[in-house]
Amino acid sequence: MGGRPTAYCDSIDREHRMKDLCAQVLDSRAHNREVTFVKRTMNSRTLRSTASFLAITLLLFTRVPTLAATYTGTNPPGAWQDFALSPDTGVANWSLTVAGTPSAYSHLLLKRGGAPSPTDYDFAAKLDGQGNAIHLELPELEATNYVVRVFTPATSGAHDFTLTVTQNQAGFRTVAKPVTKRLTSTTAGALAPGEWHYFQVQVPAGLPGWINILNATNTANLYVRRGALPDTATADRASLNQAVDTIFFSDVEATAGTYFVGVYVPATAGIAATYTLQTAPGALSNLNWDPGVADAGTEVVTNNTGAAGDFYFKITPQNAAVGVWRTALEVTAVGWSCDGKVLLKPIARPVLRDGSPAGVE
Repeated sequence: MGGRPTAYCDSIDREHRMKDLCAQVLDSRAHNREVTFVKRTMNSRTLRSTASFLAITLLLFTRVPTLAATYTGTNPPGAWQDFALSPDTGVANWSLTVAGTPSAYSHLLLKRGGAPSPTDYDFAAKLDGQGNAIHLELPELEATNYVVRVFTPATSGAHDFTLTVTQNQAGFRTVAKPVTKRLTSTTAGALAPGEWHYFQVQVPAGLPGWINILNATNTANLYVRRGALPDTATADRASLNQAVDTIFFSDVEATAGTYFVGVYVPATAGIAATYTLQTAPGALSNLNWDPGVADAGTEVVTNNTGAAGDFYFKITPQNAAVGVWRTALEVTAVGWSCDGKVLLKPIARPVLRDGSPAGVE
């Protein structure tokens, strides 16, 4: 954030303007070629444009870096404002937050190197009827130029917003600051018994599926919930008491929205766990029908990786000559014991783990 100026524009007045990171605003209007210089700690005053450029020059070279900056504005429904920002060199984390209410709220869209759009962004927070936040940490946070868009949906009333930008803050991955991740990302962490880590992922429309994989050194639980933070009692998907967990949403289930992913080591685990969390788009593999000419089958899918986890396939039912069909699983182990299960469920994927399958085992 440093002492560098930031340019911004909005959907009402497309003329580019300059805004300093301490919320000192240079608002230039072409119709009168005068500039209004506003500082939050003093009254507005009108300067000729030649003097105002001198004032801004002094600000750029005398202001020291701050840990927080604010930007204010008003958006009617369907309107937006863009702000160009740059984190200071060596910053470890960065937060952009905008408050909201059930009747007046805005979404946040963030993009490197240019203005974002509803379908073109690097990170986003699109919760309706409340505030939104983007919390970035390394390696997602880069020392580069960003543009953040404060967009007020047509479903909101006019929004008098305050965008707050902070850096190098404590409390990331907590309830207060779930870390924003790309749709495709890998994250490492460590948790003591009884601790949570929270992450936020914006899922776009039209995915073939969405998969979350948790590998942990000891017992850890994985939770996913759309629109709100999960907990041990409330989640759209949960995988419990496993060292390797997989949660999959099909193309039908992965509806567009802001999702929260929680990693939790139960207090009863008695030992800390290090983990790697992966999230990525993923499609179901088609399982071909076997003609039935051999008992072992000829249309066979084989996995020889030796890796534990859940594997998903899509079956399109067909009319069988004898009125029945079967799905068979053969598990082979050399030098170690293993277990495998087949679960079936129409339309939606089976709910696995913790003795609560939804389907046929």
